[in-house]
Amino acid sequence: MRHQVKKKKLNRNATLRRATVNNLLTSLFLHGAIRTTIAKGKVAASSAEKLLNSLRAEPEFNQIRKLNQVITSEVASRRILQEWLPKFQGTASGFVKTVHLGPRQSDAAEMVQISLA
Repeated sequence: MRHQVKKKKLNRNATLRRATVNNLLTSLFLHGAIRTTIAKGKVAASSAEKLLNSLRAEPEFNQIRKLNQVITSEVASRRILQEWLPKFQGTASGFVKTVHLGPRQSDAAEMVQISLA
């Protein structure tokens, strides 16, 4: 039974799910916005909010250590530290904006665009 289990499985095992989320977060912080399905978008937006919120309260050497666990690109990590964190320093939440785009033409999967506010 799955009582009080709130994690989205995304039809993947644990290692593939973690890799998918890490790659989505890397793309989000590198490009500023991504287009993905609703299920992946919800997981990525939630993870991005949690990551940015936890980074705000840490000293810089701990921020780098946490980013290296999640973000797969050094350019994206540098961009988070130099561009995104100073921008969100005064806010407590609401770092990520989600916009529904409608169905994808090929398979009619509902799409969403996630961008950093």
